[in-house]
Formats: sequence, structure tokens, C-alpha cells
Amino acid sequence: MRQDDDAALASGTTSDGWFTRLRRSLLARLGNTGLVLGTLFFAASLTPSLTPRITVAQAVLSGMCLAAGYGLGVLLRWLWGYLELPLPGPAGQPRRRRIAVVACAVIAALALWRSSSTSSSTPCARG
Repeated sequence: MRQDDDAALASGTTSDGWFTRLRRSLLARLGNTGLVLGTLFFAASLTPSLTPRITVAQAVLSGMCLAAGYGLGVLLRWLWGYLELPLPGPAGQPRRRRIAVVACAVIAALALWRSSSTSSSTPCARG
């Protein structure tokens, strides 16, 4: 059975659907450092501001912040490898990925929840 699975993976004909294969392929390429920094930049973009923004402008700003944070995280990870500093082994990679994804989901959910509750009170603060 194991040989059949290996042959199916090598030929690209697994029983998984195309969406599952695409999701696994894309998630395998994301870096944990970029995910965490991107999420922190996204959360920072949702902090209260006295400058009123329409929804589309806020969405574009948040997306740009997420992309900038992810790019900075990837750059830092590349620099870490370039300087030949020790990297964690591949043995714990799935566990570190799960922790990073859960942490990012919690941070993003809290940031979105806080931004929705403070957006209605900001006009009152401005008078």
C-alpha cells in the first residue's frame, strides 16, 4: 500500500481533490516568520485612528500592511540563513506551523473584533 501511495504522489494522481492539493502546495511555501509578522502588521493597521477611512481604503491599507509584514518576515528569514545562524531542524516543522497558524488566526480575529467595536465609538470621541 505504501508503494502505491508513493507512486501516486510521484505521478500527481492522488485521491485528494485539486483544491486540497493546491491548498497544501500553497501552505507549504509560506514561511512562519512572514506569517507572524504579516499578521502583526495587519493587526496594527486596524488600531483606532482619528482619521476616518472608508471600508475600501481600510481594506487596501490592511492588505498592504499584511504584505509588507510578510515581506519583512521573509527578508529576515533569508538574512538569518545568509548569516548562517542556526536554524530549527525539520523534525518540528509541522508542529511549529500549526502553532504559528493558530496564533495568527487568534491575533487576526482579536484585531478584527476590536476594530469593529472601536469603529463605532470613534466618531463619539471626535465630537
